[in-house]
Amino acid sequence: MGDRNRVFWITLSSVCRYPSEDIFEIIQREKKNNFILYVAPRISLKKYLTAKWLVYALGSFIIIAIPYMFSAIAALYVKSPIIPYEPSIKATPFAHVFLDAFTNRPIIYAAVLSCWKGFIGVLVMTMGFVLALYCKNIFIVLTSPFMYAVLESFVLAVLCIPEYRLVTAFEPACISNEAISALSFIVGPALLLLVIVLLVIFYSKFKKIKIIEI
Repeated sequence: MGDRNRVFWITLSSVCRYPSEDIFEIIQREKKNNFILYVAPRISLKKYLTAKWLVYALGSFIIIAIPYMFSAIAALYVKSPIIPYEPSIKATPFAHVFLDAFTNRPIIYAAVLSCWKGFIGVLVMTMGFVLALYCKNIFIVLTSPFMYAVLESFVLAVLCIPEYRLVTAFEPACISNEAISALSFIVGPALLLLVIVLLVIFYSKFKKIKIIEI
């Protein structure tokens, strides 16, 4: 199960870091050549950065959600369908989180889960986005989302509450379905949002770093 979790996070963090890499390069270039001086009279900095975030958020969502949805369609209509439990065959009953939706409405289940994974991808990208706005070290910008995911997963596993990890919210089938609850989909994303807010407060209020100096 540990290998499975590592694959999830290597994929998620690797895919979602590229928007952060692009925005880092763009912002550094705009700081260097004073591009913002030409933008400021036409649009506010808040609207400008919001538009940037929306573009990268949409990109992160698409590159996570669409492949998962296509893989679900392939699993349902291309290869042999999954048979969760056949009463005539002596076997252990199939267990899966949201089993009713998984077996009776698989396409809806796949669509909702794919969108949810896309949302978590947007959160991971947002952490890199915030770091790119304030931090000048590209190594920190590109590795921090991945390192956060690893450390958060490790700490919560040590505390014996792996059901609250962000990776569990991303892939609820990675642990026993008996351990899954509504909080499993809330705690991980909420902790990441809290870290993002704390990063903004730390850089803007304590280190007094301006996003763009005109």
